[in-house]
Amino acid sequence: MISPGILVSVLQPTRRDLDSYVCRHGVGYTIIESPLPGHRGQTRYFVPLGENLEIWQLTLTNRRDQAVPLSVFSSIEFCLWGCAG
Repeated sequence: MISPGILVSVLQPTRRDLDSYVCRHGVGYTIIESPLPGHRGQTRYFVPLGENLEIWQLTLTNRRDQAVPLSVFSSIEFCLWGCAG
C-alpha cells in the first residue's frame, strides 16, 4: 500500500493512480506533469545539443495553504526485455 503522502510525477515506481497525466514533447525535451490533491509534479527530461547526457529537472508545487515537509528520492528500473539471455 502506497502512503497517501507519496507524490510522484510519473506512474513508476509506485503504480499509484494519477488524477491526470500530461506528456509534452519538443525538440530535445519531454515534460511530464501529474497533479495530486494538494500538489503538482513536473519533470522535464532534456538532452543538450552536442552532449551525450540527459538532464532531469523536477519541479514540485505545494498547492496547500500550509508548508509540508518534503523528501525527494530517485529510482531506476532495469528492463532488458529478454536481452540478458
